[in-house]
Amino acid sequence: MSIAAITFMALALLARGLSPAQTGVVLGLLPIALDGFTQLFGWRESTNELRVITGGPGGFVGGLLVGAMLIAIRQIGLDIQAMRARLAASPARSR
Repeated sequence: MSIAAITFMALALLARGLSPAQTGVVLGLLPIALDGFTQLFGWRESTNELRVITGGPGGFVGGLLVGAMLIAIRQIGLDIQAMRARLAASPARSR
């Protein structure tokens, strides 16, 4: 895929209302999708070199997504701890 085609696709995705981060995820996973679907329909056979080339951006984006999920999970845990601390420190509720 040429640089012009990638740039055009990125601009098209941004124009559709995707954020730059979402556009990066789509563009990072697109090579894997193209490689997989062209093999699925029997249009060509993949090579090890092509698998490395398409897997590189996909692996990078996948790692970023896992990192973002871990950060979000940690933040949820901290929020729960803060809520529990506020509830414990508040005056006892009358029954």
